Amino acid sequence: MDLKEELDDPVDPLFGVQLGGGTDIDRVLAYSAVGAATGGTVLVLLSDLFEGGNRADMLRRACTLVACGVQMVVLLALNE
Repeated sequence: MDLKEELDDPVDPLFGVQLGGGTDIDRVLAYSAVGAATGGTVLVLLSDLFEGGNRADMLRRACTLVACGVQMVVLLALNE
């Protein structure tokens, strides 16, 4: 998802994400991979890292993206 409109203050999204786990991160990475161009894409994953789907598939997909030249940055979602 393109969050350019939300990035006046880069800290706001870190505190604005609803936490609770259960996100299928593998599915998110699969969706992101469709638009990811190799060598030049920076994928920023903002998550609490509680995988609601298949953990092994998520790790495999993340490794595949990185191997294709996608730079992956993981920012942990925070709460107050």
